[in-house]
Amino acid sequence: MSSRLGDFLASLIVPPICCSCGAEPAGSSDVLCRRCSNLIPLLPAAICDRCAQPLPCGVCPAEVSAWDRAYSACEHRGAAKALVLNLKATASKRTAELMAAEIAGRLEPKQLSGFAILPVPARRQQDSAPACDHAGALAGALSVLTGRPLISGLLSGGSSARQATARRAVRLSHNRFKMVVAGRPPLRCVLVDDVHTTGATFEACASALRSAGAQQIVCVSFARAVDRGRMAAAW
Repeated sequence: MSSRLGDFLASLIVPPICCSCGAEPAGSSDVLCRRCSNLIPLLPAAICDRCAQPLPCGVCPAEVSAWDRAYSACEHRGAAKALVLNLKATASKRTAELMAAEIAGRLEPKQLSGFAILPVPARRQQDSAPACDHAGALAGALSVLTGRPLISGLLSGGSSARQATARRAVRLSHNRFKMVVAGRPPLRCVLVDDVHTTGATFEACASALRSAGAQQIVCVSFARAVDRGRMAAAW
């Protein structure tokens, strides 16, 4: 059965709704309605290539980091935040494709020349099954769009507490994340995650890859949590 036919049959049983506002989308496989699609809060062209915050970012929070460059497509609010929540809950291929298209629109093809794509690993909570591999779904969709090879399972790690609900000080605490590299990584790595918040997860992954031999690391995300207070202080 084709995926389109499957989507159509599923829509007859459970009508699709926009994951942001709850309205009916234009197509049975769409995750956003047309209005919310037009309201995705894209980041401006001028963003810091270290922290991916809109310029000026003040005292850059990623001035000293294990990665070389960072890119993000949208601000983590509104329809973009709804897409992130949908991907985290379902790892939906359609949602991942939509988000990957926004990321790819931010990057020039030459910027990924010679790079391999690596998803940030799904974290395990203590004594529980692994979380939904939403970053893996997003990285896979980005690999298809860019033609860059996808390397899954190279990074593994865990967290003793939920990242989404942890306070900033806890997110940034030393050794909060333990990342392990299984084997030798590619020399040029693109780390992919759905959201770039404090950068703690990216930092743990990039540090592990550096120690294992990676020479260039680019961090890309669909959404960026924008620190308005830091930006205001820069003026």
